[in-house]
Amino acid sequence: MRSRRAIWVVLSLLCVTGLLLIWRTESRNSHANRHPLSQPAFTAMHSTSSAPALAQKALSQKAALLAEAKTNRFAYRLSNTDKTLEQLMHDRHAILLENALIDVSKPVNLEFPKQLQAKGDPGAYIVQSRGLNSAMFRAMLTGSGARIISYIPNNAYLVEAPSGIASALADSAAVQSVLPYEPYYKIQYTLLGAAVDQTMLPPDAKLTLGLFPDNAAQTIAQIQSLGAQVVGQDSSPFGPIVRVTAPPELDGAG
Repeated sequence: MRSRRAIWVVLSLLCVTGLLLIWRTESRNSHANRHPLSQPAFTAMHSTSSAPALAQKALSQKAALLAEAKTNRFAYRLSNTDKTLEQLMHDRHAILLENALIDVSKPVNLEFPKQLQAKGDPGAYIVQSRGLNSAMFRAMLTGSGARIISYIPNNAYLVEAPSGIASALADSAAVQSVLPYEPYYKIQYTLLGAAVDQTMLPPDAKLTLGLFPDNAAQTIAQIQSLGAQVVGQDSSPFGPIVRVTAPPELDGAG
């Protein structure tokens, strides 16, 4: 059980310190492997059919998770509203994420698993404009010291910034809401169930991680200090991409 818990705790810590893009599972012969690391939204977890019985059990668990994800892609999506996605798409108070639909006009008290919740300053925030998205709003964000990573509907941006800057932005008349960018938001839906339930990954699991540019070196050092190996690196418009093997002590049963 230790390894089942630890792999997700480790990845959650990486989420807090620098992880931006997360996972989707692929077979060893998938198109993602034919074009390794070419698209930052694609990440891979690979396994072999020659793995021992324990690994085969893990592969069966993964197959079950994928089957569930295909039948109900948003089974683990969180929300604080009863509004439909179509309604939220036209709501200026809505923040639309793959793993969460949020109405900032209501209290945002989403229940995250402890292993997928930021502890302290997450280092990244979703900042939503009070009006329409504009060059002036983006200039205000960068002028405050925040680094814009990507746009998030509706009229919001994912920014890299310490908590002090986030607090100052929350007091700005131009800002409607500032939300911590929780690790839960970053996990691709095909593996979200495994992360929530802390399901064991195959012993030969390989993960492709997207890192924030400003602390990529620090995050890579942290990955290596945990016993994982970086086996590939690339770049994307959002920041560095690294492919890592799971730490040996986290492989197998626990």
